[in-house]
Amino acid sequence: MNRYAVAVMLASLSWGCTPPAQTTNCVYTVSLAQHPGVLFHGTGVPAAGGDYSVDVVANPSTCAVATYSADSWITITPEVPDRGTGYRITAGANTGTARRTGTAYVGYQPFIVDQAGTGGSGCTFQLIPSSAQFTTSGGRAAFALVASDQKCGWRAEQTSTGQDWSNQPNPDRGAGTTAVVFPVKPSASAPEPPVPRQAEVRVYDSAETQAASYSYSQQ
Repeated sequence: MNRYAVAVMLASLSWGCTPPAQTTNCVYTVSLAQHPGVLFHGTGVPAAGGDYSVDVVANPSTCAVATYSADSWITITPEVPDRGTGYRITAGANTGTARRTGTAYVGYQPFIVDQAGTGGSGCTFQLIPSSAQFTTSGGRAAFALVASDQKCGWRAEQTSTGQDWSNQPNPDRGAGTTAVVFPVKPSASAPEPPVPRQAEVRVYDSAETQAASYSYSQQ
């Protein structure tokens, strides 16, 4: 058995207490499901439990995808996405009052799992609008999401008033401080709500409590 075959076999085995450094010639691209190419570190889940999915592209495609978590309350299970390989990262219920954080490894890449406790998330967020501009001709809206802790998980949701004339936030979930951007369509595009148009992106913490909001309008 050659060195490459041995490396692939080892990658398919369960790991010990800590994940080993990647020693094979395999390259893994792991992204938040339905958001290819987005820089993603993890996200938050509520105290009752929750999950999120990641897509994996292995190069070469014969490479086994190693998965691991040292946290007993986190499980990683295979999925069948629209293309490639997918894994679902799931957190069991947290019955404690305080939030807890763990790490799931998929394809040697770490992903944060930030779970609220019964007492809430313990996280705060600040939204800072960027200098990105848009007009009646369209453009790009953006804001910086600043978290009180780099492991604080969040999700962003667009109000229904903005769905016809602007794209959904990208990314729409994550952990820690990051930039959120989304295109705004020209006012002449169909369907065409009358101008001025107004909408909002609301950010929720891991306890599903609204923590911040970003308002935008098109005159």
